Amino acid sequence: MASNDVGTPSGTASGNPESIAPEMSPKTTDADHFLRSVGNNDAELVVNIQHGTLPKFPGSPTEAAKGVKSGADLLRRLSLVRSPKPAAPSIEPQEGHPGLHLTGRIISAAFCIPYKLRIRPGRDWELKHRPGTSALFDSFSYLASSKTSWNHIMVGWTGEIEQIHTPESGHATSPGQSLPAGTVPTSLNKASAPVPIDPSEKPSYSFQDGICVTQQDRIHLEAQLRNSRFGRVLPIWLTDEQEYPDQNLYLKDQGRWRRYPERELYPVLHYKQRSSTDGWSERKWWADYVRLNKLFADRILETYTPGDIVWIHDYHLFLLPGIIRQMVPNIYIGFFLHAPFPSSEFMRCLSKRKDILTGVLGANMIDAVRKLAYEEPGIGEIVNSIRKQYHGKRIIIGRDRLDSVRGVTQKLMAFETFLERYPQWRNKVVLIQVTNPTSVEEEKEESEAKISSQMSHLVSTINGRFGSLSFSPVQHYSRYLVPQEYFALLRAADIGLITSVRDGMNTTSLEYVVCQHENHGPLILSEFSGTAGSLSSAIHINPWDLGGVADVINQALLMTPEEREAQHSQLYKYVTTHTIISWSDKYLKRLLTNLSSFDQSIATPALDKSRLLSQYRKSRGRLFMFDYDGTLTPIVKDPQAAIPSDRVLRTIKTLAADRKNSVWIISGRDQAFLDEWMGHISELGLSAEHGCFIRHPRNDDWENLTEKSNMGWQKEVLEIFQHYTERTQGSFIERKRVALTWHYRRADPEYGTFQATECRKHLENTVLKRWPVEVLSGKANLEVRPTFINKGSIATRLVEEYKHGLGQDPDFVLCLGDDFTDEDMFRALANSSLPRDRVFSVTVGASSKQTLANWHLLEPADVIATIALLNSKTSS
Repeated sequence: MASNDVGTPSGTASGNPESIAPEMSPKTTDADHFLRSVGNNDAELVVNIQHGTLPKFPGSPTEAAKGVKSGADLLRRLSLVRSPKPAAPSIEPQEGHPGLHLTGRIISAAFCIPYKLRIRPGRDWELKHRPGTSALFDSFSYLASSKTSWNHIMVGWTGEIEQIHTPESGHATSPGQSLPAGTVPTSLNKASAPVPIDPSEKPSYSFQDGICVTQQDRIHLEAQLRNSRFGRVLPIWLTDEQEYPDQNLYLKDQGRWRRYPERELYPVLHYKQRSSTDGWSERKWWADYVRLNKLFADRILETYTPGDIVWIHDYHLFLLPGIIRQMVPNIYIGFFLHAPFPSSEFMRCLSKRKDILTGVLGANMIDAVRKLAYEEPGIGEIVNSIRKQYHGKRIIIGRDRLDSVRGVTQKLMAFETFLERYPQWRNKVVLIQVTNPTSVEEEKEESEAKISSQMSHLVSTINGRFGSLSFSPVQHYSRYLVPQEYFALLRAADIGLITSVRDGMNTTSLEYVVCQHENHGPLILSEFSGTAGSLSSAIHINPWDLGGVADVINQALLMTPEEREAQHSQLYKYVTTHTIISWSDKYLKRLLTNLSSFDQSIATPALDKSRLLSQYRKSRGRLFMFDYDGTLTPIVKDPQAAIPSDRVLRTIKTLAADRKNSVWIISGRDQAFLDEWMGHISELGLSAEHGCFIRHPRNDDWENLTEKSNMGWQKEVLEIFQHYTERTQGSFIERKRVALTWHYRRADPEYGTFQATECRKHLENTVLKRWPVEVLSGKANLEVRPTFINKGSIATRLVEEYKHGLGQDPDFVLCLGDDFTDEDMFRALANSSLPRDRVFSVTVGASSKQTLANWHLLEPADVIATIALLNSKTSS
C-alpha cells in the first residue's frame, strides 16, 4: 500500500534507506528463528539457519551463541548447529484439494515490484530494494522458497524509473549506493553491507520525465528479475498507447498512476475527508486507474494457466478482480486489503464507489487479516551508545510516517500534557520521535506544509518550556534511520508510544515487542491501530484524549518489573508465533477451503460477443426480449425516476426498425409507464406487470391476460402493505392494475430488509393460503401477483406466436434480464425446442450470481453497448 510500513501482513524491518544488492537465488532454504545472544554483544539477533543434521556439534542456537565476539563468529557457529529436520510443507495444494485441479502456482499482484529501478543507458539495470514494503515482499519470498509447495510468480508495476548519469563508464557504486543488477556482492548474511567492486566511481541519479526505455532494456530487466528470491517477477510497464509508437517506451508523468488510489482512495480508507478537486482532474485520474488495472489484468493473463491462484493485494488494484473475472469466469482469486476498510458513510463519498465494490467483489475471498514476522541484525554496540547518551533518563520511542493519520501531533501534545501534570518526570524522560517521509501522493504536500509546521512548533514549544541548554525532552529525527539505528532505539527504549488516529497494520508495535525481549518495556498503543485487536496485552489509549494518554505514560513508567515482564511475555508470544509463514499459510488454507466449497460451475461466463455477432449476421428471423429496470436502465431509489435515456430510446428504436427483428420489452412496470416512455416506438412489443398485459407491435390496444381471474386478494394485500408502510419510514406502495408492489428502497437498508421479511411471512400465513397468488422478493421490494402468469409464460407465447406467424422458429433469440423474475424467461427458453446455439439468455450482474442464463453482462451500460454493436453490424 501507499503508506508502506502499515497494513502489511508480515514483515522484516521496514524503512531501510540503504542500498542492498538483490538476491538472485531461485529458492532459499532459510528458517527464521528468534535468538537471544548471551555473549559480549548482549544483543538480540535474528539469523538464518540452514536446515540439516550434523553430528557432534552444538545442540541449540542458544548454546552456539555463547561467548561469540562478532557476527561472523556467530554465523560460523550457527552453521554447525544441529537443526531439526525440516517439516513438510504446510500446504499440499494438489493433494489437499484435488477437485480444484490446482497447478501449484500462485500469481501475486502488488502495485510495485520489490525493487526500485535505475536505468543506465546501454547497460544492465540497477536494482535497489524498495523501502517500506518489506513485510509484504517477505511473504512473497516465503512462497517462492523451498519451504512451500508453491511455485510463485509476482507481477507489479516497475515504479517510477530513474535514469543514471555517470561521468565515466563502469558499473561500480559508492558504498552507500546499490550495485548494478547481476553484480552480486560477497555477503555473510542479509544484514552484511554489500562490498563494492570499485569505490572510485560515484554515479549521480536523477528522475527524468519522458524517459525512453528500449525493447532491449525491457528484455534485460525481465531476465534480471526471472530468478529473484521473490520467485519470477514480471514487471508491468504502465503507459498510454501513444507512448510507444515504435518498439521504445516513452514514459511521461510516471507519478500519475498513483494519483487516484493515493489521492482519492487512501484518504477514504483512513477516514479522512477527501480534498475537493476539479472534475476534470478526477476523471483523468480515474481513467489512469482503470487503465492501470486493465494492464495488470493483461499481464496476469499472459502467464495464467487454469488452476493457478491469483492473489491480489491492496487498494491500488481494487478493479482487478472484477476485470479478470470478466475474462476468465472460473479463475481462483484472493484479495487482501492492507488498509482499514471504511464504513459506508465514508465509502459513499467516492463517486466511483459502485465500480470499486463491483471490482473487488470479483474475488472468491476478500480478507484483511494482518500478522507479522520479524528480522534484525546485531545492534548491541549502538544500544549501549544510546543508553550512555541518555544516562539516567527514561526513553519513550515513537516512529511514524509524516502524514496526518499517524497522530504525531497528538503524541507531542499528550507528551506536553504529561510534563505539565507530572513535573517529577521533567529532566528524567526523553521522547525520541522518528518521522519518515510519506510515500502517499495525497499526503506529500500536506506533510511538507501543515504537519511538518505543526510538529516543528510543538517540538520547539516543549523544548522551550521544559528543556535547558544541556537537555531537550523531545528529540526529533525527520529522516529514515538505517536498520541498526532504528532497532537499537527500539531496544534501548523504556516505553513504546503509538498514537495513530487511523491505521491499518502498524509494524512498529510488533518490531518494538521483539526488540524488548530483555528490557520488557511497556507498549502504549492507540485503539485505532490495526494491531490493537491482536496485541490485547498492550496498554490501549485514545490518542484524542490527551490527558488520558499523559496519565497512561505515568502509569507505564511506574510499572514494576514483574508487571512489565508479565505484559511483555504475552505480547512476545503472540508476535513470535504469528509469523509471515503462519499468515500466508492460513490465508491460502482459507482460500482453498472456500474454493472447494464453492461450486465453480455457477460462475456465468461473460457474453461471447463474437459468437453473438456471428449468429446475428447469418440469421433471418430474430426475437429480442428485454427486461426494463436493471437491464435497460439502472436501478434507482425512486422507480418513477428510472426513465430511459435518449441513447436507450435511439438504440431500441434502431433495433426494432430492422424488419428481421421482433423486439419486446417485458417488464414489471405498468401499462401507463411503458406507454409514456416506449409507446411511441410503434415497431416495439410491450408486456406490462410481468406478463399480465401485452401490446403487440403496430397496435395501440392492450390485452389483459388476467381479466377472468378473481382480484379479491388485492384488498387484503393492500391492508397488509399499508400496515408495514406506516411502520417503515421511506417505504411506499405501488398499485398496478393487477400486481401490488411494496417498495423499501428509500428506507434504512437493514430495517427495510427486516420489515420485508416480516411482511412476507405475514402474507404467506394469510393471503397465500386463501388465494392463487405468489410473493416475489425483488430488489428492495415485495410484489404480489397471480401465480398463473409470469415472464416465462410470455416468453413461451412469443416464441409460439413467432413460429405461427412466420411458419418457422426464430433462428436468433436474445433474452436479457437482471432479477429473479427474469429467470422465468430463461427457464422457458431452456425448456423450449429451440436449438441451443441460437438462444442467448443473458443475465445482467456479477458472474457469481446464480442464474439459469448462459451468459452475463455486468451492467445496463453493457446491454446498450451490445445492442448498439448489433445495430452497427446489421446487414442490408
